[in-house]
Amino acid sequence: MTRRLLLYLNLIAFCCLLLLSVMVFIAPQRLAHWGVNEEMGRVLLMQIISLLLLFGGLQMSLAKNWRRFSLMASFVVLAESILVSLLRPGIG
Repeated sequence: MTRRLLLYLNLIAFCCLLLLSVMVFIAPQRLAHWGVNEEMGRVLLMQIISLLLLFGGLQMSLAKNWRRFSLMASFVVLAESILVSLLRPGIG
């Protein structure tokens, strides 16, 4: 991926994280308007965090160990979000 594309994807994912955080923690009634309950909003937050960590793992400007850590952490957070969505009834 080019650096510019990765930067734009990272910025879009960060804006989605901010917007969803506001909707989950400050205005949860807006989530119900779109058919998403609060628990599903939290799972979506975890998945966006995983996406941001994945983008961090793809950046070549980071040290090799930080890229490995970011990539590993992205899959750990993604696995946690999948586990939470499987264990909680009514999310999936």
